[in-house]
Amino acid sequence: MMTTTVIYYNDVFKTYYLKLWVQGLPYKMTVLATAHQLIRVIYAMLTGRTNFCPQMNS
Repeated sequence: MMTTTVIYYNDVFKTYYLKLWVQGLPYKMTVLATAHQLIRVIYAMLTGRTNFCPQMNS
């Protein structure tokens, strides 16, 4: 549920989702891949004690 919201409101994750969707992946696979990307970004933010910076993650 968090992933679908991030896809809808955040341009970085929306671009990632659309890139996978255009490649022909099914909806569920694209959402799961985007969720995995989101988890990786959150983990990097927590371990690095940084804030989300879209310019660095695009």
